[in-house]
Amino acid sequence: MSPVRKKPVARGAEALEYAADANVILAYNKLRDDWRDEKSFKAAFGRLLLLRAYRRARRLQPDLSAAVEERIRELSALERAGCARPDEVADVFARLMQDLFAGIRAEKNDARALDWMAYNLGRWVYLMDAWDDLEKDVESGAYNVLWLQYGSKGDAKSCRSAMREKVEFSLKTTLAQCRAAYELLIKRYKELLDNILYLGLMDMTERILKGEKRPDESV
Repeated sequence: MSPVRKKPVARGAEALEYAADANVILAYNKLRDDWRDEKSFKAAFGRLLLLRAYRRARRLQPDLSAAVEERIRELSALERAGCARPDEVADVFARLMQDLFAGIRAEKNDARALDWMAYNLGRWVYLMDAWDDLEKDVESGAYNVLWLQYGSKGDAKSCRSAMREKVEFSLKTTLAQCRAAYELLIKRYKELLDNILYLGLMDMTERILKGEKRPDESV
């Protein structure tokens, strides 16, 4: 927003409204979880700032809000138990992504493909994040399922070396499943979405596997 310069905006778009509500619900629950697990004052302050928007989003999207809260509870329980099974933990986040996509008004014939695409996208996001945050999590003592699975001996660097091949296979297989479902769905804006799914996500996979920064972290 700018008080002195006009900028183009999108008004009254149902998809944008849903995405905004979903973003607020996810952010608020993540901050609440961080406060509960880490007693982070930064999370507490952010949660306070989002409270009004969260209440509105929860009122507008009660089913999504309830589903996200349930998935976050499942994830927290697995993390507190020290779950060392990547597939089990990633499955919870994958189902959270399915809950998000369930709010999209897909045609009946597209629903199953969209659900499978969402599942695999969520699984990819969780595993990619765990790989990307490995050193930071090891240093801080935060939960990281890949470290628990592969890093009981040695340091983060040796852990990366031990699990690189398996993680790469899992990430790329998951993306392949996501793309297969996508091809059954997409009819509009295909060139733009192809660029995201076929180039953007694969490029990020390669960057993170090599230990490079994400594009938005380069500054």
